[in-house]
Amino acid sequence: MKNLSNTDLEKSFIHPEHGASFQLREIIGTYAWHGDHHLAHITELKKRNNWD
Repeated sequence: MKNLSNTDLEKSFIHPEHGASFQLREIIGTYAWHGDHHLAHITELKKRNNWD
């Protein structure tokens, strides 16, 4: 992803599940947020259960 240009990030595609058009930059942001969201759930569960 480090080598993607602004032009590359503006390219769009049709998401097969949603049937909607998304820019690559938007989908990268969404997946980054999604991963962080799941990590936060795991981190909080570990804290609650005193798991190391």
